[in-house]
Amino acid sequence: VSVGPPGNAKSPVTVVATGHGVAATTVAVFSSPGPVHDGRLKPTLATQGESTVSAASDGSGPSNNCSTCSLDGTSMAAPTAAGLAALVREYYTAGYYAAGARSAQAGFVPSGALIKATLIDASIALTSPTQAPDFEAGFGRVQLDQTLALAGSPFALRVDDHREGGGTGGGFTRALDVSAGTPLRATLVWGLTFYPGSPWD
Repeated sequence: VSVGPPGNAKSPVTVVATGHGVAATTVAVFSSPGPVHDGRLKPTLATQGESTVSAASDGSGPSNNCSTCSLDGTSMAAPTAAGLAALVREYYTAGYYAAGARSAQAGFVPSGALIKATLIDASIALTSPTQAPDFEAGFGRVQLDQTLALAGSPFALRVDDHREGGGTGGGFTRALDVSAGTPLRATLVWGLTFYPGSPWD
């Protein structure tokens, strides 16, 4: 167990770093594997964190230096995941869901849980589909084109940003029409702001 706080909390997206280019299916040696102390799955997903070009400054404001440098670390992978999350949010707010083209009238503000679910659904196992999720790379490397349906995409995306709370023993039903022979993938993420449970639960 090497994932510590805050990454071991239940709601945050915890990110490991992968290699660059042809090494994109390899978890970086400096990334911390799971599980966390109570056996839960962490990390959540993986993004590139090696040889990542980032901003570099000489530390002097008057020089207006705005060079770049190549860095390694989960501190590179996490901003990559944040950028992908921003693209997911824009997909919903700009109204690309569900017709696949921008429509201001169709736009809505997604919950944090929906953004997290979309990132997880877009994650691809680093080695084989039978090995995801795992404690090395979580649900895998994020590839948004695997989930965010645009005009002409060979698949459809359907979401339900269900925000009503439920009591103990409650339930929620959602019906989907799926043609025979069509694969179906479902991803469920609990709300990110629900009341914390007892540490003994």
